[in-house]
Amino acid sequence: MIYSKREFTKVYQLAKAKREYFQLREEISHDKELKLEYFIEHINPNALIAVYLTDYFPENGIIKPTGYSLADLKLSNRQNKIVEKIGLKHLRMTIHFTLNFAVTSVVNQGQVFKWSTKYAILIPVKDFIERLICLTTIDSWIIGPLRLPTSAEILIPEKEYLKSPQQWQNLSGRAKLMPYSKDKTIQQAVALRIIEKGYSHIEGSDHGWRVDLTDFLQTSSRLSYEEKERLKNLCNQKGLVSWAKIFDQLQKEFGFTSIKHETSFWRDVEKLVDLVYSLIFAEETAILEMKLINMAKTLPSRLDLPSIPSLRRRLLIYSTKVKEELDSERYNNKEEKKALLNLMIELNRIERWLGSINKRIDKIPKEEQQNYTWKQFLKKENLI
Repeated sequence: MIYSKREFTKVYQLAKAKREYFQLREEISHDKELKLEYFIEHINPNALIAVYLTDYFPENGIIKPTGYSLADLKLSNRQNKIVEKIGLKHLRMTIHFTLNFAVTSVVNQGQVFKWSTKYAILIPVKDFIERLICLTTIDSWIIGPLRLPTSAEILIPEKEYLKSPQQWQNLSGRAKLMPYSKDKTIQQAVALRIIEKGYSHIEGSDHGWRVDLTDFLQTSSRLSYEEKERLKNLCNQKGLVSWAKIFDQLQKEFGFTSIKHETSFWRDVEKLVDLVYSLIFAEETAILEMKLINMAKTLPSRLDLPSIPSLRRRLLIYSTKVKEELDSERYNNKEEKKALLNLMIELNRIERWLGSINKRIDKIPKEEQQNYTWKQFLKKENLI
């Protein structure tokens, strides 16, 4: 069959229109998966984007836990030299993210602390999902450093970036740099970028997403009335009456733990090490006035003020527990294993340090220990 030029043009245009239609349909389908409105339907991580706020630029495109750095304990110069000499570290080996929003403040012991940092890192959850231990709106976390994927973006102050764009680009590894203007807070810059990337930005606090699931669907500007009704009915059919229920479902599908970091073993390790540091670099009167003999007892005289031997025992118990986790098949990623090995080494280092302090106490006669306060001993040993 021979087509005229007019007929050929018409066939070509129809084919082009059909091709564009299917391409558009695919784009719309992908776009829908990015929207939280359709989270109920898909129950997959495609609609989630992780946000990490920090004052430390991820050199070579790698985020590292604070446990890889020396402890910043706000001490005197003399004490800081001790920290450097021994190599004492904060033993947090976890990195924490919020989902689809940047936290603005946190409440700690009844006090509100504003959260403001220089940089923010955005990563689609699907691109590092195999590293996640726990997935929740307010505290999704991993163990060990994370090399940023090509889909990650680093938000950096525009003024800082323009001083040396190429240098910053070289430092960012595979991640993309996104400068933001000085008239925006880091939270505003994050919200804008989340929306620009096609994700849903959602208001959150240190308790998680603020908006109720039903209200979120009802007030969505993206949905027609029919779609709102369809999705609400779908929620009811599946028993997904809250975000928590949806995340429970997601956790089951992907095998995440539902254990919050605050109640995890890893947080217990951090608390123990913080207790050690607060005891040795003491500032509280109750600690400083303790008798030295009590600090040297095998069993502490008070539960809230443990002795040096009891702390050493707990450090060794935790080190053994970390070794068991390291030998298990639960943590198979190279960075996870490296982080756990570092954690075990650091726990043993702190235990040995306390052991050396214990020996110095033992050199003081028992009768003198009864008259010595902990403050006098710390001063004598140049620890405070």
